[in-house]
Amino acid sequence: LLVKLELLADQTKRLGLEDGLPCGSKDGLVSWKPSKRSSTTALVDESRIYGRDVHEEELIKFLLEGNDDSGNQVPIISIVGLGGMGKTTLAKLVYNDNKIEEHFELKAWVYVSESFNEVGLTKAILESFKFSANGENLNLLQHQLQHKLTGKKYLLVLDDIWNGNAACWENLLLPFNHGSSGSRIIVTTREKEVANVLNSKLFDLPQLDKSDCWSLFERHAFHGRNKCEYPELELIGKKIVNKCGGLPLAVKTLGQLLRRKFSEYEWRKILAADMGRLSDEDNKVNPVLRLSYHSLPSIQQRCFAYCSIFPKGCLFDKGELINFWMAEGLLECGGEADKSEEELGSEIFNDLESISFLQQSLRTKAFTHARYFVMHDLVIDLAESVSGEFCKKLEGDRVEGNLERTRHIWCSLQLNCDDKLLEPICEVKGLRSLILNGNRTMLISSKVQHDLFSRLTCLRMLSFGYCHISELVDEIGNLKRLRYLDLSDTKITSLPDTI
Repeated sequence: LLVKLELLADQTKRLGLEDGLPCGSKDGLVSWKPSKRSSTTALVDESRIYGRDVHEEELIKFLLEGNDDSGNQVPIISIVGLGGMGKTTLAKLVYNDNKIEEHFELKAWVYVSESFNEVGLTKAILESFKFSANGENLNLLQHQLQHKLTGKKYLLVLDDIWNGNAACWENLLLPFNHGSSGSRIIVTTREKEVANVLNSKLFDLPQLDKSDCWSLFERHAFHGRNKCEYPELELIGKKIVNKCGGLPLAVKTLGQLLRRKFSEYEWRKILAADMGRLSDEDNKVNPVLRLSYHSLPSIQQRCFAYCSIFPKGCLFDKGELINFWMAEGLLECGGEADKSEEELGSEIFNDLESISFLQQSLRTKAFTHARYFVMHDLVIDLAESVSGEFCKKLEGDRVEGNLERTRHIWCSLQLNCDDKLLEPICEVKGLRSLILNGNRTMLISSKVQHDLFSRLTCLRMLSFGYCHISELVDEIGNLKRLRYLDLSDTKITSLPDTI
């Protein structure tokens, strides 16, 4: 039966009849969308990594050691550490090692993040192993995975796990116990609880030591310059590095920021900053990243804060984000007379990328060769902190929280959501941005459109991308302030005369 199903799936692909319907989310979390969520990749530039040689060797030893595994469960090792500590980077180093490449028959890398869905994750694992993954039946998908892994020595990396539900993982991991002896799973997570739930070997990733932090900072801050020619800056820089707490992301971000502010005056300002004052109450936002944010010009701060509308792990392209900024009028008050908004937006985007607030993802979306970008989880936390109540992400099967002051909403609601689910959004009279991330499953009925277009008259940016919608009602003409309308991957073929 499985063989026949796989044959049908292959024929479907060749005929271009792929099923675009993703899985629903029965546990109240966002539906899985690999093209939007798979933000990490196994590729890494090893020349830019500092201080992880010993840890890399230890992990490789675990992966290559004897095949006499105890018990029936595949051995799992969990790399645990603070956000920005380099867990994913270390996993990439190991994953790409030549000895690992030769040792395992199959390898797969899957980004998990906070949005956990058993069906979607199982499909993502199948696809990462280069297997077909059609349908939404969890039992069938797991049987397919078990069939493909039986007798194979594999390595699977599950990057950025947050979910610590033991029952979920017990079911999800069942197919992996049928692989060949010597198979291994690597997990990266911030939570030791996750490592315990998975019954895994704990690998606690320590902070970088001072010398490695300095090497990382020096590479970025003195980029193309000889530090020996700037002895005073070198002295200040080493003191600044000591304030980063051994966190690679913080060191790198500050180094990139100070490369743009290459003067003793600017460096002393950073050194004198009160990190305690920059900390938030629950220590969710790293004070060094917050310091980098406060060092930006005000127009860049506004554009960065708007980025909090993106969920963690979401891929976006440069032009898309610049269009969002333009639609919101964020580029109107900072342009020069001889510079277009697109040019100004491109400069701001490049500046945010230069300090790692925006990072290029080496993974692309299907059938495209465009460059896509992603934000580190810690940077998203910072963006959410500075944007406050103005940006909200609504996921799952309900709308929760007070939306009265919200101005920008990313909405990814559960499969077959009804009109009532969108009712709270229609009450947000001052809403300016609405992204309905339907993933081809969210039905936008004529009634929903009528309610949205009649009541949300302040909208400047509206996206129905991937929604199940075939036509727009005439009331869209009520949106007099609308500057950006996204109808990509919908069935709409014409526009009403009211636009």
